[in-house]
Amino acid sequence: MSISKDYLLQIHLAVAIALADDKYSESEEKTIKKWFEKEINSGQIYSKELDLELKKTRKLAESNKLDLKLIYLEMNSIEKRFKYKAMDLAIEVMTADCVIHPKEVYLIHEMIEQLNLDNATAKKYILQQILKMKKPPVSVDIEGLLKINPTVSNNHAQKLIQKEFSRWVSAAVTNDEKQKTYAQKMIDIISRIRERYA
Repeated sequence: MSISKDYLLQIHLAVAIALADDKYSESEEKTIKKWFEKEINSGQIYSKELDLELKKTRKLAESNKLDLKLIYLEMNSIEKRFKYKAMDLAIEVMTADCVIHPKEVYLIHEMIEQLNLDNATAKKYILQQILKMKKPPVSVDIEGLLKINPTVSNNHAQKLIQKEFSRWVSAAVTNDEKQKTYAQKMIDIISRIRERYA
């Protein structure tokens, strides 16, 4: 049996995210494999094929031969639910190593735009996945996540940062000690960014 095209496209995007920061971590590969097994409930049926596909896709991505435009084009011809599954997997991979790198964020935004996905849904899932990290976030590209760039005025940047800050303050109001710790870490990271736009 071979892996279906719908799942292959999702795997290709996940590998692209994993290699966006020029590092392919074990935690990222484990995330892809775990997700794949859960999605198709396959056990060991596809394990060899998946390993081969990951190896092949990784080689293409490392040599800049993974054609993302073609992947987006092909993904736009499949059911929307698979596109959202691809986004969810990409976000899980982005957060797998507890570092959210600017290049990963850029690719996530590109994917959302190219596949016509809902940005608010993506933000919600990013928050959920940060709270599920194995350890508190080490580094997070807040400005990238909020699309703050040199063309954005300080006033608008302040509003975006305050809104994100409020989301994490709300997340910190919980009896769950792990969530409280992670949310506080995000509050600290956002506070440092906020000082730049004061």
